[in-house]
Amino acid sequence: MGSFQNPFVDPGYGLNRGFEIYDYFPGDDLRIRRADTVVEWAMNWLEKAREKRRPFFMVLHFFDPHLAYDPIPQFASPFIYGYKGGLHPPFDPGNADLEKIRNGEIKYNDEDKKFIEGLYDGELSFVDSSLGRLFDFLKLNNLYDNTLIIVTGDHGEEFWDHNSYEHGHTLYQELLSMSLIVRFPMAENKGLVVKDRVSLVDIAPSILAYLRIESTMTTEGMSFIKMPGASIKPASMPIVAEDNRIGDPLQALYRGQYKLILNIATGEIQIYNLDNDPGEKTNLFGRKETYPPEIVDQIKGVAAKIQKLRAEGKTLPAKISPEIIEKLRALGYIK
Repeated sequence: MGSFQNPFVDPGYGLNRGFEIYDYFPGDDLRIRRADTVVEWAMNWLEKAREKRRPFFMVLHFFDPHLAYDPIPQFASPFIYGYKGGLHPPFDPGNADLEKIRNGEIKYNDEDKKFIEGLYDGELSFVDSSLGRLFDFLKLNNLYDNTLIIVTGDHGEEFWDHNSYEHGHTLYQELLSMSLIVRFPMAENKGLVVKDRVSLVDIAPSILAYLRIESTMTTEGMSFIKMPGASIKPASMPIVAEDNRIGDPLQALYRGQYKLILNIATGEIQIYNLDNDPGEKTNLFGRKETYPPEIVDQIKGVAAKIQKLRAEGKTLPAKISPEIIEKLRALGYIK
């Protein structure tokens, strides 16, 4: 079962396939299910509706840390205390203003920027607190020690790290580098920190591998959990990121400590050594610094392969209502 929100996960896309319960709230920037509501719903289902002797699979989708930034005041206060500027929550620039913020037509001073980021941090803090309530509930009901728990996100948020704002417009680390927290039953692997990089597409095969479930599911990912023993061994293979929704189409390739970003429209290439330059400030392409020369051909090959697959592929039309299409347009996902 799962609880989902945002028009982008509308059941019309087919994302509800396989779920016995797909609890969906379309919402918009200013109408969301806050984290406490999502957790209350989950706890109520766990306590009253689930079959007690049956294993369960649960997905909870939290949408608080998104525009509009409108955190509960007590969770925002530590991050915005002392602000004397003219901004106030909710911070919710429309699509036209977002474009102006990104291209520098609308400017904020450092104090305003800190306030905007503080509102976002307040929303993150509230999600963190709500998850703590859920984990306490699992402990009280003797579920915590025999449940595999995974916490992650689908993207980050830029706060002028590369002179721009929000998400969907670049493939820099502030948007792509997300925490992945795995809590194994009985605290197996407790305290282990793995620095190797994995992809979101690796999560599903990892769950199946840990549960030792054979599947015919076709996936681009590979399990980072090796059984028996639940050892963490990410596959040594390049990782690809793509599908920014704003600006020229981009693709990124990770290989070891190097990251290459290709602008498919212009052919522009950026290469960064993330070990030495985690903020991606110094483009190595065309410099004397050494990097594996084959990664340039590799990303171009990946781009060509993806374009070929898209040209050959057959997509099924999504069954999306006109109301959902308008909400997606308002959120900036489609034009």
